[in-house]
Amino acid sequence: MIKVFIAEDEKLLLNGLITFLNASDVPLKIIGSALNGQDAWQQIRKNPPDLLITDIRMPVMTGLELIERATRDYPEIMTIIISGYSDFEYARTSLRLNVSDYLLKPLMPDEVIRTLSDVAAVIEGRKQQEVTNYFRLAFSQSPQPPRIPAVLDAVPFYLCAYSCAGPIVTEDQLSILEAIPQYSGQFSDMVQQLLPDAVFWIVRGKYTNENIMILGFQTDPLAYEDTLAKLWERLLDFIPNNTMVIGRPLVDSHGILEEIRRLRASLKQHIILGISQTLYYDYESDNLAYPYLPKDTEARLSFAISSNEQKKFAAEYARFLKTCQGEHYSQLQMEILLRQILHLFKFSSTTLHADLELDLMQAVSSSSSFQKLLEQTSRIYQIPFQKEETASLSAVSSYDFAFQINKYLEENYNQPISLNDLSEEFHYSAGYLCNVFRTAYHVTPLRCLNQIRIEHAKKLLSGNLDILLKDVASCVGFTDPLYFSRLFRKETGMSPTEYREKWEAGETN
Repeated sequence: MIKVFIAEDEKLLLNGLITFLNASDVPLKIIGSALNGQDAWQQIRKNPPDLLITDIRMPVMTGLELIERATRDYPEIMTIIISGYSDFEYARTSLRLNVSDYLLKPLMPDEVIRTLSDVAAVIEGRKQQEVTNYFRLAFSQSPQPPRIPAVLDAVPFYLCAYSCAGPIVTEDQLSILEAIPQYSGQFSDMVQQLLPDAVFWIVRGKYTNENIMILGFQTDPLAYEDTLAKLWERLLDFIPNNTMVIGRPLVDSHGILEEIRRLRASLKQHIILGISQTLYYDYESDNLAYPYLPKDTEARLSFAISSNEQKKFAAEYARFLKTCQGEHYSQLQMEILLRQILHLFKFSSTTLHADLELDLMQAVSSSSSFQKLLEQTSRIYQIPFQKEETASLSAVSSYDFAFQINKYLEENYNQPISLNDLSEEFHYSAGYLCNVFRTAYHVTPLRCLNQIRIEHAKKLLSGNLDILLKDVASCVGFTDPLYFSRLFRKETGMSPTEYREKWEAGETN
């Protein structure tokens, strides 16, 4: 709902307009009115509106003077002028003051509704974007405390929940999100149906498989406990492999960003492969139980490694993973355990060890079940047993192999490509691929892929000035425009928009 102030020196018209707007379907609230510009200005300074509707000609202070002062001190205020004049000078001054629209006397009801509906839609859209941008500051490293949007300060109670469909991923694993559906629209429908009196925002989390739900209430959310329980239950039934962490009621909006950070940090400690669950954040103790490889399992795996018996290792590893499934270990706990197993191998190359560790972390993030995890990680653990085979590749053949990988990236840059995709394409472990490629090109395959994509993006930005940034991102293989923009800035030192502007000005090649 938008806040409206009306300034009009004809009392009959002013009262009639207030009555008409209060009875309309436009989502607005009249917060004040005045018969002259000076009185209007005094009231606006105490309670700034979202929209100022003012006559042009008024005593003491004209409508144009009022608009100039109001928009100077409160730039977010939008304005509509009422006038019986279609004078060119008034129109020109209005344009200079960025007036949103105008209404000519005598006022026509349909025209008033159309104009206010259009402006109200712009204001609501702007508010929504402002709030969305504010919530996403939870992922920012900026030391500056952000300004809280006024619309949030108007709500006395909040409840936050953070959900993740599938695993928590890192930036080098974003390609696995292609296969995970997005559910924010369904979230909105369910909240609106069960909590029609609540204000709410459904905002994308750090990545596309994450959603933040912020519910605002005029009374303590505990009064809605039964309804909220139904909402959490419906979301759990509707979304596969979904983990949701729910916070406690907040007394005001000041703690929302910290709450979002807290809930997301908690997610990775509780996500279990293939299981949907709803959890309430434990504010007293949310420390993860650190898992250790059982001594008997460690002994059997170590013996298989030292005797170079790959089949024995595979069988013991499969038994251990089945035990982990029964224990319902979380994503983070599985990462810890898989690292412990990797450390049982004696690596002559620290680079290979680091590459295999990266592969294991990606396998955990991209697996929807323990069976998938077994398939992916078993291939990775085969690599240390193949040291003699891989060592037989000469420096020349290794470079040729790296060249083949690079050629594949060049030819398929606009398609989703992960390390697992490369592993399947070339029939080698992702860790070994990384090792060979980095030796030849001094970067990882995915870093090289991103560099190729950015170069193609530059050509699109400079060759077609009408193409939208989201379309540029899609054309070069990125599904997330925000990630594309961040990566573009990281690689070039400027945003895609800045690059295009510099190209137009002839400042880039």
